[in-house]
Amino acid sequence: MDLNPTITLKEAASLSRDDLLIGVGGLDMKEVHNAEAREVLSQHFNAFTAGNVCKYGAIQKTRGSYHFDSCDEIRDMAINDMNGKFRLHALVWGNHNKDWLLDLSPQEKRQNLINHIRTVVTHYGADAWAIDVVNEAITDEIRMDVPQEPLHKASQIEHLKDYANLGGVQGSKVPGTHPWFPHVPDYVDLAFLETRKHCSTCKLFYNDYNAEGAGGPLVRKVKSDRIYEYVMGMLRRKVPIDGVGLQFHLQLKKEDRPSVAGIKENIQRFADLGLEVHITEADIKIPPPWTPAKELEQAKLYAEILQACWSVPKCTAFIVWGLRDADSWLLSRANVVKPLLFNDDYTPKTAVPYMIHVLQGKGISWPSVDSA
Repeated sequence: MDLNPTITLKEAASLSRDDLLIGVGGLDMKEVHNAEAREVLSQHFNAFTAGNVCKYGAIQKTRGSYHFDSCDEIRDMAINDMNGKFRLHALVWGNHNKDWLLDLSPQEKRQNLINHIRTVVTHYGADAWAIDVVNEAITDEIRMDVPQEPLHKASQIEHLKDYANLGGVQGSKVPGTHPWFPHVPDYVDLAFLETRKHCSTCKLFYNDYNAEGAGGPLVRKVKSDRIYEYVMGMLRRKVPIDGVGLQFHLQLKKEDRPSVAGIKENIQRFADLGLEVHITEADIKIPPPWTPAKELEQAKLYAEILQACWSVPKCTAFIVWGLRDADSWLLSRANVVKPLLFNDDYTPKTAVPYMIHVLQGKGISWPSVDSA
């Protein structure tokens, strides 16, 4: 294992799979303006996803008034500074909306959704290489008394959540508090159909969390099956969807995450539907304290997830959610340390050479983290 490679992540990917983009997302504007961060972004990555500045509430701050400046800056950096691709995240989501949206009637919400999609997608056009058209729509509720097999093609309202984390209260699950469902029951299909009207070349994605696969906690098997069923239903209904985004906010501990084998199997089954797969928000939660052994285990897990993607031709993007550890969104939400690829001084952690090893087509040359 070469721990001091002379090539970068995106350079290594171009040698073995030039269709596989290596990206980063979730940076706030302070990081975007940091010169050291921009240098690392340009060296290692060729895809970029905005954090919050391209979401519904950030762009349409008041009803019918659109603000593109910050989202435009992300687009320009991705395309011009990084010479890469701009990934638009996210057109429609239950969260990160303004209060005025919640006060609209169902018909007003429907029309505002249509207007928003037309305005935003027309503004970005083909600059938006891929779009997370709908984000996190599938319910997390686990009912152990309901059999999960056999899988079927879900209807357009089956599996949809009717709550959102509103008002800054995490975990609020009051039925009917979701801005879109059940008030606009076909909002997922509608969003994809409207987006396609205004961009024929953009790749249209559904994006969600806890959907990585099987071989670990039941919650991830149930959620990934629901998303699989829902997407099969969309395809049956001729809804224009090009791919599925799997977020990959993972725990380091083997017993708290899906197996790598289950991850690859899950990626493959979406690919078998003819869809592209993007790993969209990868980070790995490390329980304190930070140790050299945990850094090595983290490096191996990042590399093995990447290998699972690399080995499936229709998995075409691997995106981490943040650049350096100090700026990770996880630090304010959980008791974790150092979840990302770069140290606070922007130097690469052990995960980076391990990932480069995989991207060079050398495979996994160590005992798998699944066997640990």
